[in-house]
Amino acid sequence: MLFDLHGLEAGPIYPLHIVLAFVATGLLIPDILQRRWMMTLFITVSAAIVGLGRIIMAIIPSVQPITPFILILGTIVGGRRASSCAIMAALISNFQLGMGVWTLYQAIAWSVIGCLGAVARPYLMIDERLSLWRTAVFASLLAFPFGWIVSLPALEYGVLKYVGYISNGLLFDIYHAVGNALFITVIIPIANISLTSDRRAFSGINMSDVVIIQ
Repeated sequence: MLFDLHGLEAGPIYPLHIVLAFVATGLLIPDILQRRWMMTLFITVSAAIVGLGRIIMAIIPSVQPITPFILILGTIVGGRRASSCAIMAALISNFQLGMGVWTLYQAIAWSVIGCLGAVARPYLMIDERLSLWRTAVFASLLAFPFGWIVSLPALEYGVLKYVGYISNGLLFDIYHAVGNALFITVIIPIANISLTSDRRAFSGINMSDVVIIQ
């Protein structure tokens, strides 16, 4: 038996969570200053949808739509916007599932995934379309580093305890990986239709928006 990191519950309102909300908003300031209202709305609404989706899927251990969605979002509109969406989604879902110090590590992990999606864009996109199998494999693999990041508080108890904590959660990481692949098979066709038919279908996204550095 290791320990329960979730015993560090912080309550629904906590300075850390307020700071995270400000960070999420700050990441969208470039879009707000450039009056990209549709893009800002798209990111905000997306965070609400995947956050609620995570709440609904909570009945299935570690299966959550945020990871694959943030990966795809990072690939399409960049790491900054994906990170903003990731932080908001973590806050929205944890208001129902439980707020605590783990919210910070979840927000970090999903933000990293969004940035990796942006970096991996040349590999994941073929002729301006997302590759289904490449994205599914990549999303599945990302379930494991996600778990490693979220488990970082366990380092307080030593490296061996941290490794043991990760080992004990391996089955849940596998659930996460399988869930990511399944969600990708649903999300990718919708994303590709939007990208190839009319970029405005993606709530105002245009060619200048679909770049890694955004």
